[in-house]
Amino acid sequence: GVILELVHIASLVHDDIMDGAELRRNLPTAAAKWGNSLSVLLGDVLFAHALELSSEYDDNVVSRAIARASRDVCAGEILQTQRRYDLNLSVPDYLKIIEMKTAALFAAATHLGAYLNDSSPEVQASMKNYGLRLGTAYQIYDDCLDLVGDESTAGKTLRTDLAKGKL
Repeated sequence: GVILELVHIASLVHDDIMDGAELRRNLPTAAAKWGNSLSVLLGDVLFAHALELSSEYDDNVVSRAIARASRDVCAGEILQTQRRYDLNLSVPDYLKIIEMKTAALFAAATHLGAYLNDSSPEVQASMKNYGLRLGTAYQIYDDCLDLVGDESTAGKTLRTDLAKGKL
């Protein structure tokens, strides 16, 4: 859980830079506090630390799953950035982006939870699929929150997605 949370926090640090967000959890973002240059490096260190911790498992299933999820989160952000202001962005394209940038991390969490508890391959696959769907639903909710949410309730800077061309 700690490893996945490090990946998650790293992705939020980078996301806040890209969005120009001032608040996260009712506190100044790293970028607002220390600037973009240090914040990029902070996000990178968090990713690296997560990968280092994942390598401490005796087999490589955990470290590979964490590395894949980290790669997918970053690749999803790249794809989303490439598609900024793209009025031809389809629903399947949007779902692919959020599957990569968010749901991949949820899927890794649910899959590894089952794997580390010696569940059958069928249960592991089911849990991974559940995480993928839960992560997709969460990101849809978060994207809606950005459009119509209340910053004081959400605890983070809102209404940045459309301004940054994230359609």
